[in-house]
Amino acid sequence: MTKQPLSIYSPGKLFLAGEYAVTKTGQSAIVAAVDRGLTFTISASPDANFQLSSSSIVADWTFNGGQDYAIEGPWAFVRASLKILQTYLALEKRALLSPFHLTIESQLLAANGQKLGLGSSAAVVAGTINVLDAYFDLQLDQLKRFKLAALAHHYVQGNGSLADVATSITGGVIAYQGTDLAQLMQPYHHQINQDLVSLVNRDWPDLAIHQLPWPSDWRLSLVATHQSADTKKALSRVQLAPDFYQDSQKIVMVAQAAIAGQDYSQLRNALATNQSLLRENLPAEYLTPRLTQFLAGLTIHHLAGKVSGAGFGDNGFAISDGHPLSPDLVQTWTSAGLNVSTLNIVPSQLKFPE
Repeated sequence: MTKQPLSIYSPGKLFLAGEYAVTKTGQSAIVAAVDRGLTFTISASPDANFQLSSSSIVADWTFNGGQDYAIEGPWAFVRASLKILQTYLALEKRALLSPFHLTIESQLLAANGQKLGLGSSAAVVAGTINVLDAYFDLQLDQLKRFKLAALAHHYVQGNGSLADVATSITGGVIAYQGTDLAQLMQPYHHQINQDLVSLVNRDWPDLAIHQLPWPSDWRLSLVATHQSADTKKALSRVQLAPDFYQDSQKIVMVAQAAIAGQDYSQLRNALATNQSLLRENLPAEYLTPRLTQFLAGLTIHHLAGKVSGAGFGDNGFAISDGHPLSPDLVQTWTSAGLNVSTLNIVPSQLKFPE
């Protein structure tokens, strides 16, 4: 019997607090799953081939028998996810995936074709694992799906906190603390081999993910510079002092309490303090002219918000307490070359122990 086509949504992410620090084991960040993401639609293949197509990748990818898994090129994150999942199923002595046709539609590009900096690679690995799990009824629990997606992301990119992967898997607004995946993988020689099952099934030290109750009347807006930033390159030129990590952790804890207590003023102050900490510890180029104008608007209008992610371009965000943004502020930002749009929090699907 042919399976019916199935569609799922894989959300993008927006760092609210704790970025840069969260790349160190034991450090926390707050991340939101937002409704700018990817839609995955899967159906049975009419022949013996696996076929993938995407609105953001020009070339389709067709391969047969599941053998073409070279982790490179524009389909690298999908290839890695398939290789990880097929290997895991084989080692568990479960049936491998039968041929399918997978289409990925993206909302993570701006009108000019540039990425919006909302975690497209994380949304790809999370969405690929989630849609295959659902379509083939693999019944992998959410923690296993996170680990498989995280490993796929790591094999391609080789760095990062994986907070974005966790957010795309769980939805909602999460407090995230990551593991040192490179250290964890060391005994396994960083290979996708027979050790994969033990790596997925074991506890990952320091990993902690829990849901934060986002107030229903807080409105989240994306303020995009449309100037792409390379997070890996940005991190490579930054040396952060131990005090930075201690201060960041304190700020994130305050921000978590503010969200849980629906204390907008406390959140605004925590985010402003986090922004000051980043500004004091990062190179001057971290704040581009557009981001500087964005921050000035937050200050003038007494809004919670900050730069999100790596800086050096990309995005800021603003949170308003039950009211839309001032038209004057939106006009000021637009005149400065910033694009303002409303984001919604994607509902939480968090199901593994917090």
